[in-house]
Order: sequence, then structure tokens, then C-alpha cells
Amino acid sequence: MVAPSLPGYGLSFKPGQRRFGAVEMADVFAELMTDVLGYERFGAQGGDWGAFVSSVLGWKYPQRMIGIHLNLLAIRRDPKEKVSSPEEAAYIAQLQQFMKEETGYQWIQGTSPSRSPTASPTRRRG
Repeated sequence: MVAPSLPGYGLSFKPGQRRFGAVEMADVFAELMTDVLGYERFGAQGGDWGAFVSSVLGWKYPQRMIGIHLNLLAIRRDPKEKVSSPEEAAYIAQLQQFMKEETGYQWIQGTSPSRSPTASPTRRRG
């Protein structure tokens, strides 16, 4: 099992480093798994922001993928499927804008301090 850290998150972030979006992270992971580690095909699992990265891996590199497992559906299953409500249309438009701009959530998470047990403000004392 290979469990790479998302570039720019937790311990893989240093102040001032270049930020990666979901597409760039997918490119880096595809290169890592095939070119660096030598796997012809691999699977990816993602939840939270990793669901976006795993979705891009499945979309952009299907020939390299055995499959993907998502804990969050970051994109519609079938973009050709009819939209069932105005709310769903608004949600889809919001996701498309989010992915286009690649701003917000990943930048906020990338600047959060590491959540180690010794740094946790909720860690029980004594």
C-alpha cells in the first residue's frame, strides 16, 4: 500500500511553497505510482479533498487505474444524466466553478497547522 501525503497539506507543507490543485496532485500521483514506483496500474482511495484528486485520477488516467474508491462524490456519476431539480443544477454549477477556480477549501486546509496528538488543544491532560 502506498499512502502519499497531499502536497501542501500537513507535514508536506512549508510556508511559501507553490500550491497544487486537484489536477496537479493527480498528475503528481500518477507519475509517482507509474514512473517512480513502477506500477503499471493502481487504485486510488479518497475522502474529503482526496475524493477530488481520486476523481481526477480516474478521469484523466483511466488506462493506469484499476479503480477508485470515494468517501465523497465530488462529481456527478453521469454528466449527461438529466438534472432533477433547480437545487441540483445550482449544486453542479457550484462544483464546476469550484473545480475551475480551484480556490477555497484546499488553500484553507493547506495552511492549517498539523493536528498531531501533542499539538491538539483538546488532548486530555493527566
